[in-house]
Amino acid sequence: MVTEASADYQRKKNELLMQWKEMTGNGAIRLHKKRSNLFRHRQNLPARWLDLTRFNRVIRIDPINLTAEVEGLLTYEDFVAETLKYNCLPQIVPELKSITVGGAIAGLGAESSSFRYGWVHETVSEMEVLLSHGEVVCCTPNNEHRQLFYAFPSSYGSLGYVLKAKLGLIPIKPYVKLSRLSFREPKAYFAKMAELVEAPAVDYLDGVSLGDELLITVGQFVDQAPYVSNYRFMNIYYQSIPKKSTDYLTTVDYIWRWDPDWFWCSKYFLMQNKFFRFLLGKWLLKSTVYWQIMHFVNTHPWVQRFTQWVTPKTETIIQDLQIPVENAGEFYQFFKHDLHIDPMLICPIKLNPSLDKFLFCQLAKNKVYINFGAYGNFIPSDQEAGYFNRLIETKVSACNGSKWLYSNVFYTEQEFWRLYDKSTYFSLKNQYDPQGLLKDIYTKCCEKIVS
Repeated sequence: MVTEASADYQRKKNELLMQWKEMTGNGAIRLHKKRSNLFRHRQNLPARWLDLTRFNRVIRIDPINLTAEVEGLLTYEDFVAETLKYNCLPQIVPELKSITVGGAIAGLGAESSSFRYGWVHETVSEMEVLLSHGEVVCCTPNNEHRQLFYAFPSSYGSLGYVLKAKLGLIPIKPYVKLSRLSFREPKAYFAKMAELVEAPAVDYLDGVSLGDELLITVGQFVDQAPYVSNYRFMNIYYQSIPKKSTDYLTTVDYIWRWDPDWFWCSKYFLMQNKFFRFLLGKWLLKSTVYWQIMHFVNTHPWVQRFTQWVTPKTETIIQDLQIPVENAGEFYQFFKHDLHIDPMLICPIKLNPSLDKFLFCQLAKNKVYINFGAYGNFIPSDQEAGYFNRLIETKVSACNGSKWLYSNVFYTEQEFWRLYDKSTYFSLKNQYDPQGLLKDIYTKCCEKIVS
């Protein structure tokens, strides 16, 4: 049955392909976005800007078969709002409201349900991808474009752009009960987390390192709650974790528990000062606002110079890293005690064993990985730019782990292509982007601003 939303999608797609034929100008093709969750800043070289912002609708929710068909520029905030009408949620909902479905597939996306469902792209059964020469192809794990399906995640727009995707859903209940476990010893902590990954009664699972404590939060759907906590305004979610051994949230508040404070980064925007939080929190307690402030700083050299003048020299650490659980204790000690990263997010991930290996997601099946998230840590430094991020990359490799490429990457070209399958990538690049109108993944993720 053709619905109004599916007809609208076809109309927009046809209009886009007509516009594509008339596109003129020089330079690579780049996606025009109002905001981004990338944290690497590059030169604005000549480019042809592609605007896909109209592709932002839910096309179809199927609560019987637990699937959703959505457009690529749909934000997870809008996606979640629609699925809640059917008492469902996406199998994985990334932490921030502004993340788009296409962005979570072309980049990487994980959250506290990843111990069961893996990455966001592992919940995708089909996607329509716009290629650089103006063709749209449908990719599934089994059709003639299966190689593109398995190469697309973590390709960061170097192979094309998602116009539409079909993803899995889960049934939900109104509330999430949170139970906390506290540890001081990393070995016991990661052993317990690996044990809980296999527990059938667990719906969500993640952890944090705060000060001297390692904490696990176990989430379970429940029909009723004796009370409901609220972390949308004056209360701060992460500060409650070591204080409350049990807590209850509405399901929607659980999903967006990190967004008002951008994990713990709101402290850099005065939003953990009670006076300013009360006065300005209505407007500032949104991850999108924090990103806009950071984007302003990073795109205005005079602001950067002033900041460097009034503050000591530091190196920013914003990274997500996957480490096999058997090496997680070693990496934790390095992150915590050598680099003094605190707080840090700790989230277990286990891949879907029914899918083949994704080209740029080098995790083994039937193995538990721990995602370590460092967001907005500033390390005092008189070293060359990237010194501590390079230390992290070296340690990740030593621990047989991998890193997300949404933030600054300091691999040399030789190092990068040792980690990723260069010959397979460029074989696909020649097939799906024969004119080289999209930057290759190394150039896109590793090039730096030249001053």
